[in-house]
Amino acid sequence: MPTTNILITPEATKIVAAGDEFLLTLDTRPLVRLATVAQGGAAPTVRGHRLNPAMGESLNRALLGPGDVWAWSDDLESSTAATLTTWTP
Repeated sequence: MPTTNILITPEATKIVAAGDEFLLTLDTRPLVRLATVAQGGAAPTVRGHRLNPAMGESLNRALLGPGDVWAWSDDLESSTAATLTTWTP
């Protein structure tokens, strides 16, 4: 169950592979958006779910659903730090 510190940028980036479980917690602002796509699919075109660090929110597979997990900063000019734990069930 590796835990890593990641930087979520304004560009959509796949952060978790389909089939893996995860827990993502934001360390700083700005807000982050997350979405899932079919395994091996292209970056999402939907607005995604918002995750607010000021509210102490975290997100996991059970809440987001199946597929590759993509994340991007809600602010087109800023990145945000996050803590990501992933594991294969």
